[in-house]
Amino acid sequence: MTIERVVRISGAHSSPHTGAAVVHRELARRLPAELPDGFVVDDVQQADQALYRRVMGDRSRPQADVLIQTSTPMPLVARADALIPIVYDVRWRWTRGRIGRVYRHLDLLQTAERSNHMLTISHTVADQLQALRAVPHGGLTVLSLGPGLFQEVTPAPIEDRPPVILLVGAAPHKRNEMAAELLTRLPEVRDRYSVVGVSVSPATKRTLVGALPSSRLKFLENLSVSELAATYAAARSYLALGTSEGFGFPYIEAAHQGCDVIAPRQSITIELLGDDGLLLPSATPTVADIGDALRSWDRDRVRRLQHRSIQRDWSIAAGQLVDSMNLHLASC
Repeated sequence: MTIERVVRISGAHSSPHTGAAVVHRELARRLPAELPDGFVVDDVQQADQALYRRVMGDRSRPQADVLIQTSTPMPLVARADALIPIVYDVRWRWTRGRIGRVYRHLDLLQTAERSNHMLTISHTVADQLQALRAVPHGGLTVLSLGPGLFQEVTPAPIEDRPPVILLVGAAPHKRNEMAAELLTRLPEVRDRYSVVGVSVSPATKRTLVGALPSSRLKFLENLSVSELAATYAAARSYLALGTSEGFGFPYIEAAHQGCDVIAPRQSITIELLGDDGLLLPSATPTVADIGDALRSWDRDRVRRLQHRSIQRDWSIAAGQLVDSMNLHLASC
């Protein structure tokens, strides 16, 4: 009788729409096709509220050969022969208070010490982990992530779209409050642009409502994947002023749907968008910077940006994950 060997992918995520939850779900779907014969995938998605299991691990589950942990913290009791966590960002270095920074740094160092290998989602984050000396003895692999939620979405045609600007997200690090303030100070935006906000903050909404007529404003919440894709496909430009993204699925999803991407020049946007994104010269752009970017829409450049995005495939990431486990699988 053949004994099946178990690769467990486990994580606790507050919402199925978070970046980490998307990574978990897409990798879990594709791992079975990439694993050698004789292995099975045990997909464990815990409720975010299950704090005890998040910290202590689920002791009711049998021992696994490999544990891929897709959320933090790494459980104190990790029932597996080989531990491989995914680290998404080190945003806590800039967004947390002193106690929070100390805790998360210690947790990261302990995770690296306990792990056989580590996965991350961009070369930008990999460099940050190297700088923090938070790399396990078995090394670090940068996964080439898929196109966010849009693996099965048909790319939208690129055409001369109406002047619509898209803002996405309410989290402070998205800095959509700043984006709204800059947009409303541009005469051409006040005169003829429409702005669509997807799950933006109340402060962002107040700024826009105070400057633009309701006929050129739209606020959307809780969109399905198809609705989100259609929203990107109807916009000319996605304005994203965040400066602490680990990866940034919205960059890739916008480009996938032929929507131009305007974002600050930083290591992650250079890595993901290359020369085809509209990269602002500063993390604190001026009104003039935003105006110049809006006037720089170019069909051929946006077509190259879209092509870059649609080349992404979650199966590639799953294959990389299995490649990174090969040495550990051989010795399990």
